[in-house]
Formats: sequence, C-alpha cells, structure tokens
Amino acid sequence: MPSRPSTSSAQRGASARWACFAHIATLVKRLKTSRPGALLLDGGDTWQGSATALWTKAQDMVDAALLLGVDLMTGHWEFTYGMQRVKQIVESDFKGRIEFIAQNIVTADFGDAVFTPWVMREINGVPVAIIGQAFPYSPVANPRYLMADWRFGIQEDSMQKTVDEARGKGAQLVVLLSHNGMDVDLKMASRVRGIDVILGGHTHDGVPLAVPVANAGGTTLVTNAGCNGKFVGVFDVEVQGGRMKQHRYRLLPVFSNALAPDAEMAAHIAKVRAPFAARLDEKLAVSDALLYRRGNFNGSWDQLICDALLQVQGADIAFSPGFRWGTSLLGGAAITREAMMSQLAITYPHTTISEMSGAAIKGILAATQAQGALRNIRNHLDTDATARITVVTHAQGVDFLMEGAKDASGGAFASQVSALAARGVKFEVCEITLKNRSLKKEQFIQEADFTPSGVVRITKLQLQGHAYLRP
Repeated sequence: MPSRPSTSSAQRGASARWACFAHIATLVKRLKTSRPGALLLDGGDTWQGSATALWTKAQDMVDAALLLGVDLMTGHWEFTYGMQRVKQIVESDFKGRIEFIAQNIVTADFGDAVFTPWVMREINGVPVAIIGQAFPYSPVANPRYLMADWRFGIQEDSMQKTVDEARGKGAQLVVLLSHNGMDVDLKMASRVRGIDVILGGHTHDGVPLAVPVANAGGTTLVTNAGCNGKFVGVFDVEVQGGRMKQHRYRLLPVFSNALAPDAEMAAHIAKVRAPFAARLDEKLAVSDALLYRRGNFNGSWDQLICDALLQVQGADIAFSPGFRWGTSLLGGAAITREAMMSQLAITYPHTTISEMSGAAIKGILAATQAQGALRNIRNHLDTDATARITVVTHAQGVDFLMEGAKDASGGAFASQVSALAARGVKFEVCEITLKNRSLKKEQFIQEADFTPSGVVRITKLQLQGHAYLRP
C-alpha cells in the first residue's frame, strides 16, 4: 500500500478576543486524529500582531503554538522582537518540541547557519525533508538593528544545495515551508529543482488550489494558506516508488460558528487576557463603516489612524506606514483598545510631530520612492541574477544619487547604490535635469553615469528590448 504523509499549515491567528486560535485548535486536533503522523507547519508572523503578544513579548503566542501542537515553523515578524528574544524562545521554549527552520539566515560575519536549515521526518514510513525559508527581506522591511548580526536574502544557490543534500540523504518528499510570498515562491519553484511542495506565507493569499510550476527537475506545487486564522491548508500526499504519485490540497475555512472552541486553548486565551482584560475591553469609539487593511495604500484603518493623529497632534498632514495586516471590523462595532492594538502593536512604534516645509515633505516622499525602487531591484536580482537593469533618473528622481543623500530612515543611499552597481546595475542621470536645476556632475556619487536626455534614453532602451518599470 502506498504511504500517505500529510502536512498542514496555518498562518497567524486573529487576536484572542475572537478566540480564533481555540477554533483552529479544534480543527487541528480533528485533522491530526484522522491523519496519524501528520505534521503541523507554521509559516510565520505568529508571535506578533496583538496587544497581548506585544505586552508579553510573544510569550502568549509561543505558549499557544506549543499547545496547538506546531511541529515546525519559520518566521518574519518574529524577528522584530530582536535576536536575543528569538534565540531565547527557540533554544528554551521550543527546545525538543518545535523546530524553527530557516536555510536563508546566516551570521553576518562568517556565514554560519543561525537556525536549523532543514529537518528529515519520517511520516508513515516515508522520509520527508522540510526546509525552512524565512522572509528574505526582513532587515529591509523592518529595522535592521533588530537583526543586525544576521544576513538574510532568498539564497537560491543555498536552497538548491539544501534540496540536493536532502535528496542525497534519502528524502522521498521535499517540502519547503516558506515566508517568501506567493510571487517569489512561484519564481523559486520555476528555478530550483527537486522541491515537491511549497507551503507559503507572507502575502496573505488564500489560494484554493495547489499551483503547479514546471522546472528542470519536474513540477513543484505552490500554495498559500491565507492569514489571520481564516484558513488551515491541508496537503495529503501519496508516495510510491520514492516519488510523489498523487496529492490532495484543501484550504479549510475556520468558521467560529461551525467549530466549537477547544476548551484547553480557550482556557489558555482566558488566562493570558485576564491581567489585561480591563485595558483590552476599554471601548474607545464605535465604527461608522467597515475598517480594514488589505492593500498597501490607504485602507480605512489607516485613514482612521491618520485622522486621529491630525486631531490629537494638531498636525496639518499625517503619515502612516502601509501595513497590510490586521483584522477587519464591521460598521457599528465597538472599537476597543484590543481592536486598535491589532493594528498598532509593533515593537518599534514612534509617533512624532515636526515642522516641515513642502519641499522637505516632497524630499521624504521622493526618498521613500527611491528606497522602494532599490528594494525592488534587489528583489529582482535575488530572483533573476542575470537580469540587466538600468536605472534612468530625471527631475527630483536624481536626488538619491547625490553625495550625502539619505533614505527615509537616515541610511546613506550611496552604500545601497554601490552594492547594486557591484551586481551590474547601471545608474544614469539626465543632463537636462542638471541644466534645469543648476546641478553639477561633481555633486553626484561615483556610481552615477550621465545621459543627455532621460526620456530619450528610456525610449532607446525599450527599443532594445528592455521593459520599462516605473517605481
């Protein structure tokens, strides 16, 4: 008879008030009972996103994960608690119970593995390799100082070597537990041979079907199990002759009105909330419309936060970072402190009020745009190292290439540009802009080249087959 290994993956649960983890626990127990030997995999972002997680330094969710029966996990927002706290949890709370895996995190000095890169587990007689892939851009998306001693990245070559190592040691099924995001996972699946299944996270996509991606070694199936405790992804596999023969993937919704809460998990949630109950339940306002966060730009939660900043601080303009995570709140519902904290509970919050000129604000926005463009270029090269990229700048867009230019967080653009130039990226400045703005070539960093006209240069590059991407 063929062996049938099974894995399940769940993304970050909703805040404790709705007891979503208690309902997930009921579903997980049913799944594990019906699938002896099944593994529960956690794709990350589990320790962060609620008031109690912030106030207990993630201990509430660490204990919940242990109680839920998580077998393996990888991470992203977990790292915002800082290196020491993460290592403390992994080496103490999780020791012998939950394996924290990430093949793409190494020490910044010698390149040694920070966490276990992969593990081999036998499921119903089948040797299964599970490889971890943490969010590759954690030091970019979050403050670098929180993980200063670690180096991240997609690490595609390392991934291929890890897969080959696992296969060489007898793995008949190779699973990647990833926090790359769906788009990067699809690209990685097309380039790395030997991965059977990618169970993904980060982009919050509830993908109802396993997406097949062809590569030089065969086919890799890519999935993503949503976010905020809405789904549990279930992957059943039949292995014959040392290879995956058949599979069945289901994205199971977690409906609180269809699943009874698990008593043990509900008791844990109640215990965690008890010391903070008065603060959590404090009613701050009533929502007059749906409050949500889904895209990067101006969800209604962000608008409410900005409106509050304007009113309380007496400012003329308010900015809020474009987080995509957060639970929704229906119109007419009470906005409690707990609901508010589900949008704001991060470990590095700063709210400042400053006097700025219009030119200064424009400069900040331009710097943010340049920083995003450089990040996109790094992402592109990490996915396709052979890409030929030319950055053509004009008008205010040339500013990040000037001597002493800094990004929105105070970091020097010069070092970021230099690193990309070393990877073959070309940076060009429009000479018409120099004339119109009375700038001199000597004011720019050495990596900057110059072109008579930015618009003409872009047109010629397109005629040569380049794609035109505007940040």
